[in-house]
Amino acid sequence: MNKLKLLFIAVIAFALTACGSSADDSSVETGKIGANPDSSSYVSGDFKHSSTSGYHYPEFYISSCVSALDGYYFESENVLVFGLQNYGEDDFKNAATLVDNNLSSAFSEMGITKSDLDAYRPKYDRSVARNTIINYLSGYSLNGVDYSTGDVDSDFVYPVGWETMSDEDKYAYYVAYWNSLSDQKHDELVSGFFALYPANYENYIVSKKIIVCLDERMGDGGEATVLGMNIGPKSSGGTTNSALVLHELIHMIQKNIANPLDESERLLDRWFSEGQAVYLSGQKTATSVNGQTPVHVKTIVDENAYFSSPGLAYEHYGLAYKYLAEYNPKESMVSLLEDIRYYRKADTSYMLNNSSKDSFRYAFDENMKKADGTQLTLDEYENYYGSFH
Repeated sequence: MNKLKLLFIAVIAFALTACGSSADDSSVETGKIGANPDSSSYVSGDFKHSSTSGYHYPEFYISSCVSALDGYYFESENVLVFGLQNYGEDDFKNAATLVDNNLSSAFSEMGITKSDLDAYRPKYDRSVARNTIINYLSGYSLNGVDYSTGDVDSDFVYPVGWETMSDEDKYAYYVAYWNSLSDQKHDELVSGFFALYPANYENYIVSKKIIVCLDERMGDGGEATVLGMNIGPKSSGGTTNSALVLHELIHMIQKNIANPLDESERLLDRWFSEGQAVYLSGQKTATSVNGQTPVHVKTIVDENAYFSSPGLAYEHYGLAYKYLAEYNPKESMVSLLEDIRYYRKADTSYMLNNSSKDSFRYAFDENMKKADGTQLTLDEYENYYGSFH
């Protein structure tokens, strides 16, 4: 039996950094952002504890949200906010209200609905999905009997050339297949996996609600996750900035569409990821190129080489995305992210040495158009950036 064998490739680990502007909302398009909340306008909800409610912060992600270890959270209609029990009630309600006030704008700006996000959103966290793929869907042995993918899942269709495909390409194919499945199909496969390896898989379920982690390390910034976002509690200087929260919601949607299984692996060029979030959240955008070439920034390492400050970089990322937004409908932007989600080959580029991921380059070339409606390739946008502005 040809069991999938993953090759572990050493890559540079990029430090997690808070993103989005911490500037006040006076510099943004106020029509895009929701109101900044006060205690008289907080969303309604209830304080709960995982020990009694039965819902736990998804196991795989808890290492990046240490405050969730308390199991204490506030639940509103659309949002779950996890944090330490010694945080004030205002901290939880402020975060939930900031997210709730900006959800409609995030969906509208990205051209999707809440139902669309629910369909893109993974049912189980990364650890369960990856283990189900590697140790069950790709085949397994039990009591001396080998079971293939076809035995496990009769719906799986082997592509032409499967037997000669590399292990990396096979895994990429499995991931793309997994990303195309419904929650019900995920339930079926995960149940089969846990029948072989018993565990309480309910601890790994991702809620359809936006999940916020209150983390004092965020200061007045934020960091998007596939679950939602990490932001600081208001009482310790955390954000009350609607523009930043909308910015992070845009990132959250990007992750859920393009790369729900492994958000730690950056698939989008940094200029595109941040440019989309800056422009769609109405944050300050550069008015002219002024000799800058933001489209060469693939990672935060590149950003430090090309720009003197993050603020300047973000303004130019916004300008780079603005051209795309002016001549490409929102549907094309969603299609670009979907093409990355369903990309069925292993990326041979790891965004090192100023190089884009294969999946992003493919998706960009397939979906982006110039002002005259002809194809715009990533190479062309990079090489002749100034001529487009």
